[in-house]
Parts: sequence; structure tokens; C-alpha cells
Amino acid sequence: MDPFSSHTANQRIQATRFFDEESDGFAQPWESDAIFYNPPGKQVVKAWRKMTEEVDAERADNIIFVGFSVEQLCILASEKYHPTDFSLVLLRKRISFLDDNGNTGSPSHGNFICGVNVDHERFSTVFTGKGKIISGKHAITRTIAPFTAV
Repeated sequence: MDPFSSHTANQRIQATRFFDEESDGFAQPWESDAIFYNPPGKQVVKAWRKMTEEVDAERADNIIFVGFSVEQLCILASEKYHPTDFSLVLLRKRISFLDDNGNTGSPSHGNFICGVNVDHERFSTVFTGKGKIISGKHAITRTIAPFTAV
């Protein structure tokens, strides 16, 4: 599931379920075996809180949060949970994102990927060579779902 997507973006992501701007991912329950999301600009904290609340309620595992900017790590510094509490990779190469028209382009800053409630060994295997991997020792729920690469 991708809670912040569009028909154009989902052609690349290929989520079996996604919410676009009209269906409002913030208003929907995030009940899924796997969640992939890149929060909308200026709503990173709101999206992070929504995700941690849903997981606290044991409705979601196997979550991949794509950080558009490493600066988001600072923005989330005062939250109950932080991306560094989980499996994290600080990417060496910028991600090529899609804009609303389906055009690709990389931001001028570094990106990261955070795996919440994923198997860290599997996460590490998938992202070896892609950047600096950090092993957060925390899981919000006790059940860790198998990680599937995106």
C-alpha cells in the first residue's frame, strides 16, 4: 500500500492499493501487510505520526519510508520514534523521483530509506553497497514481517 501516491506514481511503485490526493491517505486506515511511502512535502511529521500511531495499534508491519531529504531526520528528532530507531540506509546516490507529470528528477540533497518493523538482516542484504546502513534496535510491534525489496 502507498498512502501518498497518484495513478502516475503508482505505475512505478505498483502498489496493489494506494491513496491519491483525492482519497486522502491521512484519512484512511493504514491496514496492510506492507506499506511504502514518501510523505508529501511539508507533511513529514504528520505522516510519520500517522505511521507510528497505526503501527502502535498493530495494524501495519513491513513499512518502507522513503526520505526525500536527510534533513527530515532533523525534523523528526523530537518524535516518540525516530527513523534511526529502525533499519536505515543513508543513500550514496540520490533517488530519481517522479513529479506530478511523471517526469523523473533527483533532488539536490541526500535521501534515506527507513525500514520500520522489517527484518534488519534482510534489509541490510537488499541495501548493501547502496549507502551507510544503520541498525536501529527498535521495533514498534513484536511481530516482524518478512521484508520485501521495493
